[in-house]
Amino acid sequence: MRLMLLFTVLVFSMSKSYAYMSLMTTGDILKQNQVQGMGYLEFWRGTNANARASMGINDSLQGDVEIGSGDVSFMMSAMVKWVPIPDYEKQPAMGIRGGLTYVNTHDYSQTSVVAMPFLSKAFQSPHGKFSPYASIPLAVNSNKDHSFFSARLVVGVEWTPLEQNNFHVIGEAGAHISKSFSSLNVGASYDF
Repeated sequence: MRLMLLFTVLVFSMSKSYAYMSLMTTGDILKQNQVQGMGYLEFWRGTNANARASMGINDSLQGDVEIGSGDVSFMMSAMVKWVPIPDYEKQPAMGIRGGLTYVNTHDYSQTSVVAMPFLSKAFQSPHGKFSPYASIPLAVNSNKDHSFFSARLVVGVEWTPLEQNNFHVIGEAGAHISKSFSSLNVGASYDF
């Protein structure tokens, strides 16, 4: 019985699931028509390089487009970030980032509908602004074989150096919850 249980756990924990759900953002919203460029590396069972372009739509809404490649043949996504509750005094920012992601791997392709509710709270230090955040990205994923639900736990922090308001360094760790993966991400962005 123990051998059967161990075999089942190993099979399910080793099965590939390409649900790319990196948040890599805080509760800050770009000003209307302001653009941000981001590049980041995603480390999991391999390495992917990703590029994201974001644009502020209004005080609480931002649009993102993203592409990536590496261990994954090709990934693209279109997302919207909505932050109805901003970071104010002791209150953290509360928002959601969601949209569509398409992934093409060496084995198959997959389309995901993603929703990432998150919390973020910025604070100033002698070294600049730090904005830690946490999220539970959720996705409904579909490929030619089946559809399935996946979930992750994500925590990260963005650092904006003193007197460098347009430049940001960001790092994120994601942990598997259900039919997903664990990862480490590191990147930088610039606001134009």
